[in-house]
Amino acid sequence: MLNKKCDYHTHPNLTNEPHRADAFIESAINQGFDEICFTDHMPLSISDAGDRIKKGNIEKYCLAVKKKAKEYESKIVIKTGIEVDYHPDFIDEIEYNLNQGEFDLVLGATHFHIPGYNILSSNLNPNEYARISFENSLKAIKSGYFDIIAHLDLQRWVYTLPKRFPMKKGMYDHNSNIDILKKIMIALEETGVKLEINSLAFLHKVSNSDVYPSKDIMNLSYDYNIDYSFGSDAHSADWVGHGYDLISESIYYKKAFSK
Repeated sequence: MLNKKCDYHTHPNLTNEPHRADAFIESAINQGFDEICFTDHMPLSISDAGDRIKKGNIEKYCLAVKKKAKEYESKIVIKTGIEVDYHPDFIDEIEYNLNQGEFDLVLGATHFHIPGYNILSSNLNPNEYARISFENSLKAIKSGYFDIIAHLDLQRWVYTLPKRFPMKKGMYDHNSNIDILKKIMIALEETGVKLEINSLAFLHKVSNSDVYPSKDIMNLSYDYNIDYSFGSDAHSADWVGHGYDLISESIYYKKAFSK
């Protein structure tokens, strides 16, 4: 799958700051990427974060991406994508928004730490929080809405921010949720949804040796017939493609790049 050099997870904030898109594209070209996908965040009623496509602007966003794709077609392939905060309570909103545009790729993700929907409390330990996140990821994979499941274990970042997200003391151990992780791998295999290798963990400083998902989850994934994608999750042009070469040569991840 990863025989092309592609970054399928970037956030130029295109409709709010259109001047930034060219820098993202030029960065990808300069690094020799064959394809880049813009995946700005879908509007969400529970969050008014400034990096989201504004409500009612999805069609405008898609047209803007396609215009850039035409402008740079001789240099790089630019795909139209979107990142969706999946939660079963908001299915109607997700369906409505997806019908407002035409997308090459739709990323599904869980972001429980977002403003307006923060499930973290002192009553949850890291493994309990992780289970809730994994269970929703499993539902997202099975929903039929998504092409890629993004940063599967993003909650590892949350554990590095105790002042912002207080929770019960405890160490995260993926083995405590190995049953749900195996179900996730089976669902990925059955649906064809891709598992994203996301380098944002480097910026989040959650580990010196692995990204999202962790090397333990990657090792588990190799027991299943699933496909992968790479995403830098860049929110600035200098982060586009970050870590691609390092990850593709890592002993923990290079098998995904050679399948």
